[in-house]
Amino acid sequence: MSQLSPQTSTRRTMAVRSPWNDPTGNSPDAQFLRTWLRYNSLRRDISHGRINWGVVYGVLFALGVSAAFWAGFGWMVTHIWK
Repeated sequence: MSQLSPQTSTRRTMAVRSPWNDPTGNSPDAQFLRTWLRYNSLRRDISHGRINWGVVYGVLFALGVSAAFWAGFGWMVTHIWK
């Protein structure tokens, strides 16, 4: 029969540092986000009244995915009730 030494334990705790528990917010991701937000808030060269085609295509894509989901869901429900 083997006996464990007093130093060996299954209850070992380790302090794991990650961006989620860093109270100062100095992670590289947080710094990038702050820089990105500051840059975008300073940009004033966006002209008003012009169509942003990226937004239009994004909305159309989201509507297409939603319509395909609901069509598939309706098709599945009609097949189950038959």
